[in-house]
Amino acid sequence: MLSGSWFVHRDMQRGVVRAAAPPHRTVLLWLARNFLFRASIFAVVFSILSIPIGLGALLVGGESALTYQQFLVFKLSFAIALGMLVTPLNAALVLCEPKRARRQVEG
Repeated sequence: MLSGSWFVHRDMQRGVVRAAAPPHRTVLLWLARNFLFRASIFAVVFSILSIPIGLGALLVGGESALTYQQFLVFKLSFAIALGMLVTPLNAALVLCEPKRARRQVEG
């Protein structure tokens, strides 16, 4: 999340993307405003969702033990899939940060 947020901030400064209007709902506004709060919420929510899915995938595989290579392939695939879900949500919230949106509208 940290590197993704940095890249979105950098692209906004360079004019590659424009800031979006801040959300009107309180929870989304808090997520957009505070990086630590957003990271904490994402960690809890995506852990609750991904741990059972990961364990289920390992159980469905039917192997009682995985080799290092098999586990590495599983772990990388799972991390890529999770990143494809988390990254766009984080980027959307970074684009909605109230300070940045105001600065781009005024500037």
